[in-house]
Parts: sequence; structure tokens; C-alpha cells
Amino acid sequence: MASFKSRLVVYCAILAAAPVVAAVAGAGLDVVLPILGAALLFGAFAMLVWRTAERTIASALSRMATQLEQRIVEVEQERRRTREVTVRFGKALTATHDAELLLRVIVETMVEATGAAGGVVLGPKGELARFGDPDSGSVELELPLTVAGDRFGEVVLTGPGFDEEQAVTAGSLAAQAAIALENVQLHDLVERQALVDPLTGLANRRSLEESLQQEVERAERFGADVCLVLADLDRFKRINDRFGHPTGDRALRLFAQILRREVRDIDCAGRWGGEEFALILPGTGLAGGVALAERIRKRLTERGLHVEGHERIYLTASFGVAAYSESRSLVTLVEDADDALYWAKRDGRDRVAAATDTVRR
Repeated sequence: MASFKSRLVVYCAILAAAPVVAAVAGAGLDVVLPILGAALLFGAFAMLVWRTAERTIASALSRMATQLEQRIVEVEQERRRTREVTVRFGKALTATHDAELLLRVIVETMVEATGAAGGVVLGPKGELARFGDPDSGSVELELPLTVAGDRFGEVVLTGPGFDEEQAVTAGSLAAQAAIALENVQLHDLVERQALVDPLTGLANRRSLEESLQQEVERAERFGADVCLVLADLDRFKRINDRFGHPTGDRALRLFAQILRREVRDIDCAGRWGGEEFALILPGTGLAGGVALAERIRKRLTERGLHVEGHERIYLTASFGVAAYSESRSLVTLVEDADDALYWAKRDGRDRVAAATDTVRR
């Protein structure tokens, strides 16, 4: 632009000097005046062209500056939105140990952060969560979810296209999601260890007491019944003393296996302590509890343990049964079942005693 302006000044100076040169050379007015007029006309035209070009360029530069400012604002807003999404995502990941809810949060956040049309979380057995319209996009972005060194699954985002920044954002979110899923697994493991007996795999005493409390409250609220069965392996100390504790552990696991197979899904079977076990039977009266205990007693006598160098060991157990409809309180229910178990032991073991039987003694 500066070069054009310089040439214009030079051209105007030459034309302005032309009449002077002509006069010095002795030319008449009939020669000087046309030259002077042409010089003035060209100068005016040149200035008009210059000003028009200057205004046009200034307008174009102004539009470019405005567009650039708008783009800068849009980029900053997009970055701020991405930061906010990431912060919310991090808070959501630490706020829940619910794997199903966590998966929904993961896919929703990744779709929002990348502007994808939709997304799905895929696991080993198929789709686990989805958000948006993942079937409408033409471009897929696949992000693996690796938990504890193993590939848990992947998030598949679909949309019109993904730039480098969106891909990096999605990858960062996927890494955070994998860590959160691993934390959920660890939480579930710790929670399970706190509620499960490690030897038998059944519920432990704490879990049994919590379940019994809940079932008694439900029975009070709805006028239903709940049955408690306490069972004890007979002469268990002799097994440990004669064959060793590993054989005793096998006996406990065998009894636990029989209990697990005989109870319903809504029932709770667990280890009450030592060689003593408990069954919590919702919606079951005294007669139903006695029938189940008798069935389990027979199953146990039919089974046995093979101990190398010895004859097959056959196990027996004694059972005490009580029902909330007869006991009328949580404390009394446990006491009645324990008393019934005591009488089953006293009467010769390998038998089932009901709480109502002990009352008549």
C-alpha cells in the first residue's frame, strides 16, 4: 500500500512540473493550459481512488477485527464450558459408587464436552449406557476404558467430526472415568468383605443382624411374618481335634454350600459365629421354617467328607426355629431360636426343635 502511495505522489509531482518545464522551454499557453488541466484532473481522480481504496481497506480490516474478536470470545467460552464440564465430571465421579449411574454420567459428560451427537458405553456383554442419538453421527471416536489393567469396555462417540482438541478432551475424560470405575470396584470389594464371611462366602454376623432388623421392621409394618433358624454342626470340636482344622474348614464350607442351595433368593443364609449358622426367612411362619430346617438336616446327613487315610466323615447338625408371629420382638425372636437350638442339642442332636416346643417343656 505504501508503494502505491509513493508512486502516486511521484506521478502527481511530474505532472505538476510539466507546465513549468514547458514554459521554460518557450511553449505557448495553448500547450501549457491543456497539460495543466490534465494534471489537475488526474490528481483529483488519483485522490478519489486513494480515498475509496483507503475506506474499503479500513472497512475490510474492521470486519476482520470484529470477526476475530468474536472468534476469540467463542473459543474462550468453549474452553470455559469444557473446564466447567470437566470439573462437574470430576465431582460426579467422586460422588457415587453406583456403577450404573457412573456409566451414565460418563457418557453424558463426554457427549457434552465434545459436541458429539451421541455416545454409548460398551462392555463385554453389550451396551451398558447411552446418551443422545449415537446412531445419527457419521464419524466415530472410540475411547477404551481400562480398569485395574483390564479393558472394562469402551465409549463410542458419534458426530459430524472431531477435531484434535475434542479428541484430547474425550481422552482425558475417559482416563478419569476408568479411575472412577476402578474405585467403584474397590469400594464394592471392601463392602463385600465387610458383610461376607471369608471362609464360607455366606453373610457374616453383622450382615445377618442388619437383615434381621430390616425383616422384623417390615413384618411389623405390613403384618407379615419372618422366621429365624439357628443351626449348629454337631460335635464340631471333635472333627478339628481328630482331623485338623483344614478338615473342619471343609465341613463348614460343605454345610454352607447345602444352605445356599436350599434357601430361596429372598432368604438370607449366613455364619452366625464359629460352627453356628443362621437362616432368615421373610414371609415364612414357624411351620415353614421347621420344614426347611428338616430338609437341610437330611441333606447334610446324606453328604460326607473324604479324609485321606480315614473312613468317610458324615456330618449332622441341630436346628432351632422361631417365628416373629410367636415371639413378637426382635430380641425375643433371637432368644427363642437360641433356646430351641439348645433343646435340639440336649435331646440328642441331629434334630429340629421349634420355639413352641421349648415352651411346652
